[in-house]
Amino acid sequence: MNACPCGYWGAETPAHECTCSELKIEHYRSKISGPLLDRIDLQIEVPRIEYGQIIEKTAQLSSQEMKAQVEQARHIQLHRFQHASITFNSELSGKMLKQHCQLSMEAEQLLQKSFEILGLSVRAYDRILKIARTIADLDGSPQLAIPHLAEALQYRSLDKKSHSPTSSRQSTV
Repeated sequence: MNACPCGYWGAETPAHECTCSELKIEHYRSKISGPLLDRIDLQIEVPRIEYGQIIEKTAQLSSQEMKAQVEQARHIQLHRFQHASITFNSELSGKMLKQHCQLSMEAEQLLQKSFEILGLSVRAYDRILKIARTIADLDGSPQLAIPHLAEALQYRSLDKKSHSPTSSRQSTV
């Protein structure tokens, strides 16, 4: 979905500025309920890309390299859950979630602070841990670390915006 009805909020350029009022943005975003947003694991903003970025040649993973990384993460999960009734991190719940998503004290503090600031639900908390576990698997890391958790938190951008659209808007001005 767009960030606002006109589609330019957060991606303003001299040629295109957001014309929506804060009330209009809040009404637009309220069409998607919090419980529905909680069920969307990955929520990301896709910023406007300038022409120079499109033609810029930067080193990126090829499709083959990405495929190999995903297959390796899947192999890690298959091995981890070989004696369990589940196959993937997305299926973790309860005791298994705590067992396979243990956090260092620093990571726990980051998650606690994020939970309080963003007003996250228990469902969002569980999804963040599952995503962080998968990111760690993609990284080949047996332990969840702060970078894995921080990346997982970044995938909850709609939580940030839907929780407080007017304060988010003011912070970008």
